[in-house]
Amino acid sequence: MPDKKDLIRIGQLSKATGVSGPTIKHYVKEGLLPKPVKTSRNMAYYDKSCIKKIQMIKQVQQKQFLPLNVIKGMIDSGEIRDEEAGFNQALSTSHRAYEDKITVRAADMEKKTGLSFEKIAVLESVGLITPLTRDGEKYFSGVDVKVAELAKKRDDLNIPFDFAVDVLGIYKNAISEAVAADIRYFAEHTTGDDSFQAIVEHMAEIEETLDEFIVLQKYKMLRQITNGAIEEMNQMEQALDVLQLFPVSGNYLPDTVPEDPYEEGVFLLCRGRFADLEKMAPGKAPRERRTALVMLTALGSILGGNTERGMETLKTYVPRPGGWDLGNTLGAIAHLFLIGRDSGYALSMFHVKNVLAYLKRIESTPFENTWFSVFARYICGAVYVITPEVMGKIPSGITILSDLLTFIESRQVIKTDLPGWFDQVVDFELVPKLDMRINYFLARGHIRAGQEARALEYLDRVIEAADPDDRVSQWARMKKITIGKD
Repeated sequence: MPDKKDLIRIGQLSKATGVSGPTIKHYVKEGLLPKPVKTSRNMAYYDKSCIKKIQMIKQVQQKQFLPLNVIKGMIDSGEIRDEEAGFNQALSTSHRAYEDKITVRAADMEKKTGLSFEKIAVLESVGLITPLTRDGEKYFSGVDVKVAELAKKRDDLNIPFDFAVDVLGIYKNAISEAVAADIRYFAEHTTGDDSFQAIVEHMAEIEETLDEFIVLQKYKMLRQITNGAIEEMNQMEQALDVLQLFPVSGNYLPDTVPEDPYEEGVFLLCRGRFADLEKMAPGKAPRERRTALVMLTALGSILGGNTERGMETLKTYVPRPGGWDLGNTLGAIAHLFLIGRDSGYALSMFHVKNVLAYLKRIESTPFENTWFSVFARYICGAVYVITPEVMGKIPSGITILSDLLTFIESRQVIKTDLPGWFDQVVDFELVPKLDMRINYFLARGHIRAGQEARALEYLDRVIEAADPDDRVSQWARMKKITIGKD
């Protein structure tokens, strides 16, 4: 047993260091202090060397907010070196703006940041904020507080929280990988001739340049991706005339206009009389078909070039994406036609986002063996493969179109609730036209996905099915030449 003159009781140790008894016991539990010598069940003595160790712990905690296991490693040698603290600061770019010595108890985070405990817990669970334990209690550093405040700011901007978490997580993972590689590279290329102090100072200077580089590189990449998306959106308009299936030849249409208002609307659509379709009064249709006729009049406006009027009709009757294929299809088409008419990136991207919102509804709605469902899937898949690559929808578009092509080639009867003449239009006019266009968009999708060999099969089908003078056929022939497989 050590000499009693070198031992002190916990009350004396607390008075000498200004640290509470429970905190001292926590330091012992974490291994920062040696266990006391127990002389009885309720009596324990601490070595006087604990005074210096506790003072060193406080010194480090005042300089930096470090985990206790890190502090333990720093004090095991018996001294806290300024170079060591400087080295830890040099490894962290964030200390310049948000000092880690500013800490907040976990229980106070909601009040401090305005973010709910539930959302703070989510940030912690995915590693966006990482609490540390001090004196048996969880604390967050100033950096974590700032991250939570940024999440709250995104929340206030009505950005869905799960979306914000996913995006922040993407950046966090990328930065983590880059930092790990940076440290490995630093360790491999640091010469043994440099003094520790020189390494620390050099590293701090390097980190300042890296901070600025990251900001500049992100700005540069955003500009590049944005410019690429604008160019792709401008090209989307070229595919719009291929997208639509009307008018048809009329070989299977009745000689006179049907008396039923809904059937009349379908008849005018098939004839390509979009101006007449736009002027129809949906109120004359039977109640069960009134909404469908409204959609047809909106489609007549859009295909007739009066997209704004079609949009107004949709805003009135289909104000937001819903569960009905025809309404969602028309919403997507309306915004699609407006992309090429608006200048600039922001407004065009607004229309693209609305297109994708409507199409997402179509994609998530179970497929039915009806003409509206087939038409909706065609629009959804075709638009996906021509949207800007940054949207990441090309693979989904290829899958949707491939499944639809399989369905059509199975020659299953597509159900309609219209007279026999429309069934003939579907079987002998719309389905063959649809087959050719699906192959066209599949070829485009595979080319954009860098799968040119896969595209050849669909290019050949387009060339075989389309009129040689048709623009689509000419496009397919040129693409074959470009690929070098003609």
